[in-house]
Amino acid sequence: MEDQEPDKPKQKNVIKIIVVGSVAVGKTCLITHYQTGKLLSEIPSTFGSSFVQKKTIIIGIKYTLNLWDTAGQEKYNSLTKMFTKNANIIILVYSIIDKQSFLDLGKWLKLVKEINGEDGYVIGVAAYKSDLYKNSVVTDSQGQEYARKIKAVWKLTSAKEEDKGINNLIEE
Repeated sequence: MEDQEPDKPKQKNVIKIIVVGSVAVGKTCLITHYQTGKLLSEIPSTFGSSFVQKKTIIIGIKYTLNLWDTAGQEKYNSLTKMFTKNANIIILVYSIIDKQSFLDLGKWLKLVKEINGEDGYVIGVAAYKSDLYKNSVVTDSQGQEYARKIKAVWKLTSAKEEDKGINNLIEE
């Protein structure tokens, strides 16, 4: 059976992006918002993984972005490991209204590093659900400090606010 995406893309300017995080943090909403440009409220949970492709221009160069949306349930970790291989960008997502999803970021980073080693990719940390900022239980400074510690880019994100999509992480 042919893979949907080869381990090492032969196409020029192809970027493999993996989005990981706990259950119900908003990974699928962020990706769907980025792909379609539509502001979203809710999308059903991902089972296993899903793959979308988007063509974009970053600093005047055309890229094909292969975005892998992974399930947050532990029973799918082996699939997450498989899809994580040879990623160029890893986006760790947590919900600002769910402290446990923030505490789980280390687990997700460890899982990614088991497959990809310590370098060769860029890490982004998406603090999701900024539209619910008044209910936040994880402060911006906590998220920023974690990102600084792991040498990642941190952004406050939302699929309900036009200027808060993951494109701010991907295209930075």
